[in-house]
Amino acid sequence: MSRLVMLLIYTGILCILTSLVHYYLWKKLVKDPQLTHWKAKWIKCFLVGAAVAIPLSVIARITLSFEISRYVVYLFIYG
Repeated sequence: MSRLVMLLIYTGILCILTSLVHYYLWKKLVKDPQLTHWKAKWIKCFLVGAAVAIPLSVIARITLSFEISRYVVYLFIYG
């Protein structure tokens, strides 16, 4: 098998597993949490914020200079 095929298989499996974990968290913590409304709302905001922070930190690390990206990624990770 070529390296491209192996990379595509690995990426596909990784995306499927990540999607399943996100679906499980969404179903248990947001969709049917059996919590009060405001707790479910805060959990939903946290999950969406965490999901957005990961790709933004990767993009910041690639596009910005090292000195700037170090602080931006730190803010994304530690708030």
